[in-house]
Amino acid sequence: MNQQKAKERLLFSGPMFIGLGIGFIFNQVAAGVLIGIGIGFVLQFLYLKNK
Repeated sequence: MNQQKAKERLLFSGPMFIGLGIGFIFNQVAAGVLIGIGIGFVLQFLYLKNK
């Protein structure tokens, strides 16, 4: 796997896990994951748009 693909995967999975952790804190795991996934998609889009 090349480094660009690895960065793209981290841009998506990183916010998802941060959202999961925040969701656990507030007892809203599903909402936290969905927010994290949304942020991950936006970051991935912005990263690929700049490339």
